[in-house]
Amino acid sequence: MNAMAVARRMTAQEYLADPDETVRSELAEGEVIVLGPGLPHQRALRDIWRVLDAWTLAGPGRGEVTLPIDELFGH
Repeated sequence: MNAMAVARRMTAQEYLADPDETVRSELAEGEVIVLGPGLPHQRALRDIWRVLDAWTLAGPGRGEVTLPIDELFGH
Protein backbone atom coordinates (compact mmCIF):
# COMPACT_ATOMS: atom_id res chain seq x y z
CA MET A 1 0.00 0.00 0.00
CA ASN A 2 1.27 3.46 -0.87
CA ALA A 3 1.34 6.01 1.93
CA MET A 4 1.32 9.78 1.72
CA ALA A 5 2.30 12.19 4.47
CA VAL A 6 -0.52 14.23 5.94
CA ALA A 7 -0.35 17.84 7.06
CA ARG A 8 -2.39 17.12 10.17
CA ARG A 9 -4.50 14.36 11.59
CA MET A 10 -8.28 14.41 11.22
CA THR A 11 -10.92 13.61 13.76
CA ALA A 12 -13.74 11.21 12.94
CA GLN A 13 -16.13 14.16 13.01
CA GLU A 14 -14.06 16.04 10.39
CA TYR A 15 -13.78 12.92 8.21
CA LEU A 16 -17.52 12.24 8.30
CA ALA A 17 -18.45 15.91 7.74
CA ASP A 18 -17.25 15.91 4.10
CA PRO A 19 -17.92 12.50 2.54
CA ASP A 20 -16.41 12.15 -0.93
CA GLU A 21 -18.44 9.33 -2.46
CA THR A 22 -16.16 9.15 -5.51
CA VAL A 23 -13.16 7.92 -3.49
CA ARG A 24 -13.08 4.82 -1.28
CA SER A 25 -11.28 5.73 1.91
CA GLU A 26 -11.09 5.07 5.61
CA LEU A 27 -9.83 6.93 8.64
CA ALA A 28 -7.09 5.15 10.61
CA GLU A 29 -5.46 6.81 13.60
CA GLY A 30 -6.32 10.25 12.23
CA GLU A 31 -5.01 9.59 8.73
CA VAL A 32 -7.20 9.22 5.64
CA ILE A 33 -6.29 6.04 3.78
CA VAL A 34 -7.39 5.98 0.13
CA LEU A 35 -8.27 2.47 -0.98
CA GLY A 36 -7.65 1.18 -4.48
CA PRO A 37 -10.25 -0.65 -6.54
CA GLY A 38 -11.07 -4.13 -5.31
CA LEU A 39 -10.84 -7.38 -7.25
CA PRO A 40 -14.46 -7.32 -8.52
CA HIS A 41 -13.83 -3.87 -10.01
CA GLN A 42 -10.60 -5.03 -11.64
CA ARG A 43 -12.35 -8.08 -13.13
CA ALA A 44 -15.14 -5.92 -14.54
CA LEU A 45 -12.57 -3.55 -16.06
CA ARG A 46 -10.77 -6.52 -17.63
CA ASP A 47 -13.97 -7.95 -19.09
CA ILE A 48 -15.11 -4.61 -20.52
CA TRP A 49 -11.69 -4.07 -22.07
CA ARG A 50 -11.75 -7.53 -23.69
CA VAL A 51 -15.16 -6.93 -25.30
CA LEU A 52 -14.21 -3.47 -26.55
CA ASP A 53 -10.87 -4.71 -27.88
CA ALA A 54 -12.52 -7.60 -29.74
CA TRP A 55 -15.04 -5.20 -31.29
CA THR A 56 -12.35 -2.77 -32.48
CA LEU A 57 -10.32 -5.62 -34.01
CA ALA A 58 -13.36 -7.13 -35.79
CA GLY A 59 -13.43 -4.56 -38.59
CA PRO A 60 -11.60 -1.63 -40.13
CA GLY A 61 -12.20 1.88 -38.89
CA ARG A 62 -13.38 0.90 -35.42
CA GLY A 63 -10.62 2.75 -33.58
CA GLU A 64 -8.52 1.41 -30.78
CA VAL A 65 -9.02 0.71 -27.10
CA THR A 66 -6.26 1.06 -24.51
CA LEU A 67 -5.92 1.00 -20.75
CA PRO A 68 -4.55 3.89 -18.70
CA ILE A 69 -0.89 3.38 -17.75
CA ASP A 70 -1.82 3.29 -14.04
CA GLU A 71 -4.10 0.29 -14.67
CA LEU A 72 -1.30 -1.63 -16.40
CA PHE A 73 1.10 -1.22 -13.51
CA GLY A 74 -1.40 -1.37 -10.65
CA HIS A 75 -0.86 2.21 -9.42
